[in-house]
Amino acid sequence: MSFQSAYPTSALAFPGGESSWAYYGICALVFALCGLVCGYFIWRKGNMQMLDAELEVKRTAAELQALQEDLSEEDRGIRLDDEDSEVEKVVP
Repeated sequence: MSFQSAYPTSALAFPGGESSWAYYGICALVFALCGLVCGYFIWRKGNMQMLDAELEVKRTAAELQALQEDLSEEDRGIRLDDEDSEVEKVVP
């Protein structure tokens, strides 16, 4: 029992065996399609990660803006308290 008879390959279906141009053409097409499919999924994963990073940057910027507004409100409140305490010191 030979290996080729136990496990027939697609090359045996082509006239000329594995040296046929049709065999190499189909193999090239299959490998090219597999490469395109793998490349698409790799690109998609990278694109999704980039979108997640951009969303995180926008969210962080909004949070920082809110914190800046809170801090400016607190700063104004502290300045008003300082001015009020100075006025009380001057006025008997």
